[in-house]
Amino acid sequence: MEADKPEPFLGYMIVGTDGRITDLGAGAPPPAPPGADSFDAGGRVVMPGFLSGHSHLQSSVARGLNAGRELDGHIDFRAAFLDARFLQQGDLYAFTLHGALDYLRHGITTAYNYPNRRGPARYYNEMFQAEIAAGQRFVYGYNVPDLPYEKAREEFLAFKAMTDTQRDNPLFLRLTLAKNGHLGRVIGHGQFPTEVRIAREFGLAVQLHFLESSFYQKQNRHDFQYMKDSGALDVPLMYAHFIHASDDILADSVKAGAAAIWNPLSNGRLASGLTDVPKYLKAGLTVGMGLDGQNTADIANPFENMRMGLYTVRMQYERASVLGPLDMLRLHTIGTARAIGVADRVGSLKVGKYADFLVVDTTDPDTGPVYDLYGTLVFACSFTNIARIYVGGDLVAEDGRLLHHDSRAIGTDVRARMDRIKAASAAVLSSMAR
Repeated sequence: MEADKPEPFLGYMIVGTDGRITDLGAGAPPPAPPGADSFDAGGRVVMPGFLSGHSHLQSSVARGLNAGRELDGHIDFRAAFLDARFLQQGDLYAFTLHGALDYLRHGITTAYNYPNRRGPARYYNEMFQAEIAAGQRFVYGYNVPDLPYEKAREEFLAFKAMTDTQRDNPLFLRLTLAKNGHLGRVIGHGQFPTEVRIAREFGLAVQLHFLESSFYQKQNRHDFQYMKDSGALDVPLMYAHFIHASDDILADSVKAGAAAIWNPLSNGRLASGLTDVPKYLKAGLTVGMGLDGQNTADIANPFENMRMGLYTVRMQYERASVLGPLDMLRLHTIGTARAIGVADRVGSLKVGKYADFLVVDTTDPDTGPVYDLYGTLVFACSFTNIARIYVGGDLVAEDGRLLHHDSRAIGTDVRARMDRIKAASAAVLSSMAR
């Protein structure tokens, strides 16, 4: 996916004991040292693992809900059993592990996790711990609690102290802040200056849902001045969605060095609108791609995400040349790595970067003869074509099966927890109705 290496080639890749690429190139590999593991891809495709630049990983337990609602109805009419009061210790750990592994087995080797704050801090912290256990590389977006500044800062420092114990863990790429709420709605306004203040003090980037809602788009545009007054453009900004940007907002965001995460499957599911990605790219905005939560992009399939995005943009422009398969592959790999600030370590296969890669078999399921590899990958392949998934040179999944986790046991545990939560919520609601 490197810009100076656009053509596929037949060659080799060598991974060191630290999980980073030490050599790669066309032709035959040099002799392997004694005891080294080797794998012959045998005509299959080796490509970087996908990245998701905006992900709510704990939401994999809420697929299929609010099927007939747009974004704002989806937020305002959340199922009663998802209320934080029904959570117990261990629930958010289990749900996040379930969601992260679902991403991983679909070929997403790095995810930006935007974990919505629910319940007390000890429950919230479980989601970070689950990411470590999943074996997937990640950037973590901390939700600053809705508290006065000094107390919110104290809570952040306690969380940061926990994450500092993992600073040498190669899976944990970066700590950022994630806006606690949707800016431009009733929720999410008053706390924003506190979040920006903490971000500036600790040199952190901020990701926020912005210009996602079709219904609130005018309010969102009005809020951009509020963002500027809060000092938000002085910190690295990552917009999740950014569908309804005006020309002025786009220009100011490019000048500030902001990035946008495009979530086609989620935007389509929630009828949020069409993101004018070609316009953003032409203006110089950094753009990556995300799969949002499994409650809004129900199958965490990056191939479907690329197709959904590519097809909608081509319909919007009525021109196929506006965006192509190679563009989409780059957006979902190196483009996303740049957008979330980790392109020095992941997003492409390059000496010095982590060996996070997929082995894609276009013959199983068989997609037919390959005329244009990028066209075949984007138009014809799915996650079922992924034969192997590696993180840091370690084989973590093969033929859709995770090798380091018991997916069936994790699924059974998650279903039991949700059965308990739904039963508890039903009992509470029944008692309230009497």
